[in-house]
Amino acid sequence: MALVALFVTSVVIFLCLHILPGDMASIIGGNNATAQDLERIREQLGLNQPLYLQYFDWLFKFVTGDLGRSSLTGLSISDEVVKKASVTFPLCLMSLLFAVVLGILGGLLTGYKQRNSRIFLLISSVPGIWLGLIFIELLGKGMGILNLLPTSGVVMTTSALIMPALVCGIISGARLYRLTVAAVADSKDDDYALNYASQGHSRRYSTYRSGVRSRLTPIISATVLTGAEMITGVVMLEKLFVLPGIGSMLVVDVMRRDIFKVQSELLLFVMLIIVIGFVLDIILGLVDPRVRQQMEPNRRWHFGF
Repeated sequence: MALVALFVTSVVIFLCLHILPGDMASIIGGNNATAQDLERIREQLGLNQPLYLQYFDWLFKFVTGDLGRSSLTGLSISDEVVKKASVTFPLCLMSLLFAVVLGILGGLLTGYKQRNSRIFLLISSVPGIWLGLIFIELLGKGMGILNLLPTSGVVMTTSALIMPALVCGIISGARLYRLTVAAVADSKDDDYALNYASQGHSRRYSTYRSGVRSRLTPIISATVLTGAEMITGVVMLEKLFVLPGIGSMLVVDVMRRDIFKVQSELLLFVMLIIVIGFVLDIILGLVDPRVRQQMEPNRRWHFGF
C-alpha cells in the first residue's frame, strides 16, 4: 500500500505541475528567445516528448537515485537537497525533542490532576509565525528585550536553530500535552489500572504503571506523526528566521517556476512521510499486542511479531 500511495502521488504531482499555465522553455530562454531557441530548449529538456514518456523518464531516474538537475541553474538537485537537509532535519529533531519534553513528559508529570489543560489548548492554537515574532521581540539578539539568541541563520550555527525549534516545539508540544493528559485521565478508571491497584499498589502508581501503558499507541502515533508534520511545517519558520533549509528552497523554486526541481522535492517529501507512516505501523505492532491481533487475520505471512 505504501508503494501504491507513492506511485499515485507521483502521478498527481507530475500532472498538477505540468498542467500549470506557462512554458518552461520561455522562462529559461527569456524575452529575447527566438522560436528556434525555444524549440532547442524544449528538445534539451525533453519537453517535446509525450507527457507519459516525460513522466516515466522522470520516475525511472528518481527511483534510481538521479533527481536530475535544476532547469534554471543547472546544479544537481541531489546535492542541493542534501545541503539544505543538513539544516531542516536538525531543526525538526530539535523541535521534536522540545515537543516531547513539554508535551509527553510534562503531561505525565501533571496529567494526574489535569492541570493547565486550557492554557495548552490556547497555545496549540497559536500561529507559528505570530509566536515566532514574539520570540524575536523577546529573545532576539540586537532587537529583543533579553538579547539572547540569533534571529537568523545567515551565519549557520546551532544557536540559530534554538529559537525556531522552540517555537515549533512549543506549539506541537501543546498538542501532545493535551493528548497525554487525556490518556492519563482515562487510565485512572481503566480495568488494567484497577486490577493493578487491587494488588495493593497506589492509584497513582497503578495508573502510570498499567493504565497509561495500555494507551501508549495514540501517544506514539501522535509523536511520530508530529515529527513527520514538522518536515513540511517548518517552511514558514525557515523563511521567518532566514534559515537555508529545504522549506525555503521549495518556496523559492515554486516562485521561480523550476518545475523539474519542485516535482522531485515534493515527491521526496511525500516519500519521507510515507516511509515514516510505514515505520510507525511496524512500531505499533511491536508495542501493542492488540494491533498485532487485529492485523493477524489479514496477513498472508507471519513474521513472528
